Amino acid sequence: MEVFSDLARNHLVCHADGEKEDLYTLPRLENSATQIGRKRAHSPDVDAPAAKRGASSTSGESGKADGDEPSESKFSDADCLWKVNYERLYQHLRNEAITNMVTEAFDSAAGAVVGTVLRLGELKDEINTMTASVTSFELFQGLPSTPLLSRAELSQYLKLLTDGTNAILLRVGDSAGGTYCVQLDKCLKRLVESAVISVVQERFGSKCLRIFRLLLEKNHLEEKQIGDMAMIPDKEAKELLYRMLRSHFVTFQEVPKTPDHAPSRTFYLFSVNRDHVTKTCLQLCFQSLLHLQQKRMSLEKDNKRLLDRQQQFELQKSKILASTSESKEDDIAMLEEDLLPPADKATIKKLQSACARLDEGESLVCSSLLQLSKYEKI
Repeated sequence: MEVFSDLARNHLVCHADGEKEDLYTLPRLENSATQIGRKRAHSPDVDAPAAKRGASSTSGESGKADGDEPSESKFSDADCLWKVNYERLYQHLRNEAITNMVTEAFDSAAGAVVGTVLRLGELKDEINTMTASVTSFELFQGLPSTPLLSRAELSQYLKLLTDGTNAILLRVGDSAGGTYCVQLDKCLKRLVESAVISVVQERFGSKCLRIFRLLLEKNHLEEKQIGDMAMIPDKEAKELLYRMLRSHFVTFQEVPKTPDHAPSRTFYLFSVNRDHVTKTCLQLCFQSLLHLQQKRMSLEKDNKRLLDRQQQFELQKSKILASTSESKEDDIAMLEEDLLPPADKATIKKLQSACARLDEGESLVCSSLLQLSKYEKI
């Protein structure tokens, strides 16, 4: 009950239907029998001896009724349905990713400052692409004990995080020492850019990544400019550039000098279309997720008999441990020798290791999918 209360208090679960202000209200989880008992205990009109005699006279009927059909206690929230609040869950995962990104870009103290702003604004309404605003006083009071920051250090970090074109925080007011909010659009843009860069690194290599970063920074460049600025020979730069072009990571635009669009008198400017690249990475993530799931199904299918024997062994082992036998260890050893010889145990260990790697891969792909899909909606 305590865990469920925490989930409702943090808006991770909500009522399936109801008004906005009542979505997270917890009902009194008391059954009807308890409520009746409390009413009788506090009622002045109830005569205890009479109640006892009435109970003894009807004990046979009630016992018969209980024997025919067991009574079920009805809770006060029996008609209240709950569901997972996926938007709030996404918000929590997004805030965690933003905090980790700031920690990697600056340090743990900067990550704590941004994480506190996000945490204090979690249960407030977000405005477009910004979180709810938080005053400097509220931020100082809500900072974690580790790392411990003074007011002067907090002011320095706030100035650092609000300066520059890629500022994480935005100062929106001057009340109570300043009012700050997190610029979600810029944070998501940086998260998606990091995910795309990792995809380019894995698929095309470091030289293509150098060209890709250059186009992200300069927006539009000619083919010869790309080779010179990336310090790659023209022939190799052209090959790498057209390789990314075929995979839809790079686009180009024709700028003709004359109306006839003659190739010899036309500029070809290469650039990165962020929205187009985001959709391409989304497709790659879905393909990767499908391949990971197919690989898991293939492993389980090829080792089905072995997995069935392991499941049987675990079932029998739990029965032996629950029994009152004095030779539990010997019985388990004999059972293991019959069902899982050493060769099969080694195979199971390899299978478990492979499945753990697949789980980790699926988790990383799903994290990238979440960021890429939400960036499309900005």
